[in-house]
Amino acid sequence: MGAPSFVPTAEQRRMVHAMAGCGVPQDDIVLVIGITSRTLRKHFRHELDVAVIEANTRVAQCLYKQATTPGNIGASIFWLKGVGRVAREAGGAQGRRDGRLARAACHHPPHHRSQADYRGRTLETPCPGGPHP
Repeated sequence: MGAPSFVPTAEQRRMVHAMAGCGVPQDDIVLVIGITSRTLRKHFRHELDVAVIEANTRVAQCLYKQATTPGNIGASIFWLKGVGRVAREAGGAQGRRDGRLARAACHHPPHHRSQADYRGRTLETPCPGGPHP
């Protein structure tokens, strides 16, 4: 007869969720929980899939709150350089109606573009760097 069927406890689920959310590798999680990699993936699939997403969301919410608080210039600059830059390069105000951001018109690698390339361009404006390689 085979080994007894594994039934995860609520505490084990909490631990896997916390470790996966912090980026702990699955090989390390199995050592702490005392199970095999296959058992981890079979019984804790949801925790492994959503933990990092939830952790990143909480950090982004905290950063956004800090960035929109008057006087917190550092968080505001970080937000604009990170999240704001991504939105600008992806189309920013020309985002799509379905909520996803549209792709920027220039497909040249970043080192082929200058800051001036982005100023005043819309998605319909041709790339100032000439034809695409």
